[in-house]
Amino acid sequence: MRRWKQHAGIVSVIVVVLLAGCTFSERSTGSAPESISVPATLHETLTARLAEVQHAQALALSLWDRLISGVQVSCQEAIPQPAPVTLNANELSTHPNAVSVREALNAASQAVRNSADLWDIECSEARDIVPLSIARNGRATALLATETLTNAAALYEPEILPATQAWPAQTNRDL
Repeated sequence: MRRWKQHAGIVSVIVVVLLAGCTFSERSTGSAPESISVPATLHETLTARLAEVQHAQALALSLWDRLISGVQVSCQEAIPQPAPVTLNANELSTHPNAVSVREALNAASQAVRNSADLWDIECSEARDIVPLSIARNGRATALLATETLTNAAALYEPEILPATQAWPAQTNRDL
């Protein structure tokens, strides 16, 4: 019985070493795991940030639309707050519109963060129902990101925003 335990211990060590070797060899090739995306170029960075802000805006609009429709939304549901875009001097010099794209993305991010802040403020209130005026204001604030997101995509490269991309429409009804 004792020999079995010794062999089991040795086999366990060998399995751990083999698994660690696979893990280390994967990292040494420079390939990132599929769940982690590391943008390598300015184009990939800005495309990823554009998608991040678009996604946050879509979630904000969905939340406010549900409230306007009379659906109860839990305060456990949060609107993501995209971080401001920062580009180093090399990245800024790589593309002629990099400063304008960064400013447009940051303006859109700020609009989404403002909408998220309105939701956080509303959740801190001790009331059961969100007033319709607050929900409309939150939606209008999230919609402010639409134009700047479109501008950011158009300034950088037209192929970032395909012609078939559907953006939330901003109409007088929305305001």
